[in-house]
Amino acid sequence: MSDEGLPDEPLDDEPVIDLRYPVPPELGDKMKAAFPYFLRKGGHKTQIPDNTVGTIMRCACINPTEVQVQEIFAACKAKEKNATQRGYFEYDNFEQQVAQMQFNNPGCFQRKSKEKIMEALDTIFKGKKTAEVNEIRDVFLTRCDKFTLDECSKLAKAAADFDTKLVYFDEYADLLAKDGIPPPPDPLEPINESFR
Repeated sequence: MSDEGLPDEPLDDEPVIDLRYPVPPELGDKMKAAFPYFLRKGGHKTQIPDNTVGTIMRCACINPTEVQVQEIFAACKAKEKNATQRGYFEYDNFEQQVAQMQFNNPGCFQRKSKEKIMEALDTIFKGKKTAEVNEIRDVFLTRCDKFTLDECSKLAKAAADFDTKLVYFDEYADLLAKDGIPPPPDPLEPINESFR
């Protein structure tokens, strides 16, 4: 008992509240579409490798920063069940941590505006209007969140014009500003779905 006369720990017969955060339908659909590509081979069909957290989010156009990926990773790890194999997260746990982050900070995964992206590209490339794929790749490797060489190459190639093999910044900024999930609706209270 504490000094105030209250028990230090909850009693065994007290229910533990399991809060469920609402997952916006478009976000949930995109994450579920990306999920099968990261399923644990030969094991449970509800688990994803823990090192794919950022990749799944980016495949679903959630656009997290590396700091946000690490926060989601830590939250998943803290809430993961003991029965889950080491190095994996249950998909439902992962989805709930993403939903909780978006609920607590609406708009946290939104892209920058085209104007802001153009301003950044103008600064990085000193006013140039185009760049070669290897120049873009080098920027991803040295000046941004940590990406692998393979990720950087794919990002740069995806931005290149098919005929000229150049990246046109006006088109690239337009693509980056639009390629994402729409702004979330006004936040709602989390759903108290069950008691354990």
